[in-house]
Amino acid sequence: MNTLLALALVTLVAADDPAAKALDDLVAASNDIQSLEAGFTQVTEIKAFKEPVTSTGTLRYERDGAIVWSYQAPHRMDFTIEGSKARLVYPDFGEEQEFDLDTNEQFRPMMESMFVWLGGDPAVVRKAYEISLDGSTLQLVPHSELIRGFVSRIRITFDEQHVVQRVEIEEPDGDATRIQFEYRDVKRGAAG
Repeated sequence: MNTLLALALVTLVAADDPAAKALDDLVAASNDIQSLEAGFTQVTEIKAFKEPVTSTGTLRYERDGAIVWSYQAPHRMDFTIEGSKARLVYPDFGEEQEFDLDTNEQFRPMMESMFVWLGGDPAVVRKAYEISLDGSTLQLVPHSELIRGFVSRIRITFDEQHVVQRVEIEEPDGDATRIQFEYRDVKRGAAG
């Protein structure tokens, strides 16, 4: 149920592998993005709940700044990554958590994977995950038992321009999360 910890990517075995090319294209497209803002709808199916939980919010990214996931409903939460620091803030509950990505061996590969499509380091992700390609969807399976404790599989669907449209996360206990993005503003090209 740690959905934000779960967005991850890949291990590659051959340079001519279609999954390797798809990942390379995804990373190349992300390197051209200077900033973006997207709305998202996240549907989480939890076996213990009768109905899925639907969350909505905004994703903001600046190439030389922070990545911020802001959940507005059903509860407010901000998840920010800036440099090697990550922070979760729950304003409705007055709670906050901070993580140092440089010293957290479990959290770092998951965060690099989560944002490989926003200028992350694909080498970190390649080491931790096996990937395959199904049409326009990368399927990712973690190698590490530690990460498999949170995530059994991730599916990242992108469009013809290699912009991520949907992320699906399957957890080992049968819970699942689907996040659909609606891009409002994407600025591409060299920084001015």
